[in-house]
Amino acid sequence: MLTNVKLPVFLIVLLVIGLIIGASVGSMVFPQTITSTQTLIETKVLTERIIETRTETLPTTLYSTATLTLREEITSTVTKTETRIKTETKLVDGLKYAIEFLKSMYDSTVGLCAESPRVAPNIYWLVSDNLWAYKALEKHAPQISNIIKSKLIELAKAYGLPVDSQGLPISYKHEAVIGDIIPIPFKIPVQYTLYSDSYRLRIEIANGTATMEDWQEYADLLLLAALSKHWEGKDAEALDLFNKAKDMWDKVGVNDKAARANRIYSTYKLSLLLYVSKVLGVKLDFEEELIAKIWRLQDPETGGIITDYYPTGEPVEGADANTETTSITIIALTTTP
Repeated sequence: MLTNVKLPVFLIVLLVIGLIIGASVGSMVFPQTITSTQTLIETKVLTERIIETRTETLPTTLYSTATLTLREEITSTVTKTETRIKTETKLVDGLKYAIEFLKSMYDSTVGLCAESPRVAPNIYWLVSDNLWAYKALEKHAPQISNIIKSKLIELAKAYGLPVDSQGLPISYKHEAVIGDIIPIPFKIPVQYTLYSDSYRLRIEIANGTATMEDWQEYADLLLLAALSKHWEGKDAEALDLFNKAKDMWDKVGVNDKAARANRIYSTYKLSLLLYVSKVLGVKLDFEEELIAKIWRLQDPETGGIITDYYPTGEPVEGADANTETTSITIIALTTTP
């Protein structure tokens, strides 16, 4: 009699494992196939038939208890897997559209990505926009990524800009995302226009004469500093900085000094927080909620990620998707812990 009970459980475990493996896309950016919800339902029905067949000879009481427990377990597993598949499908589709947006922002005549399609279609920021764009497209559009990287190195040399060990232009802030160590505390940033004609080349460099006394009140600076400390091998300091930024989450967004002053939240800080959490190997308690917030700010027309939003969650009036926010979002979502 015991054999009749154990066999269905064994079969169910195998089926469930198969479902989980088939549905898993955690370590892949774009899986070829994803197990459909219909397949899960069909598997559930098949498994229930196995239970009924294998327990026909059991006493009525044992039969009822065994089948009820197994059915509850199957239903729970199928429901959880169905939810997971829907979430992962959204991730795959969202990333696909975000990458296409970034590719559409690339101008082959300039060799860089423009800031945004509507608000600033003729402005090209070397850092952070294109430094992050080259990194975001590295695995998804390598040819464009290589061209952007080469152009950045060329322009940095032409304009005598500060560079990292690869020759890439730096801001003394944003390069922490690509693995560089940055000076802390931060200096006041200065924006420079390098070229202005039919389009403009711009860069921001934190090379002002004064130090930012309040830099730890800004989540993005805390997170960039945390990355730098991590690359230095100082993880205790990195975690301390990361936790200060994490504590600024208020269920609406990252509520730092800038957000409080303007009553406007920045989407890129959500993605940066997610990215740093993965680099440091610290899973956010609110990770699913944070990711859902990011996807709600994906422009349905362009596929890019909208930068600013109100406390209501609605995009700021006239807000545009941009290269910077979309790039860090792709980097964050495709980084594995």
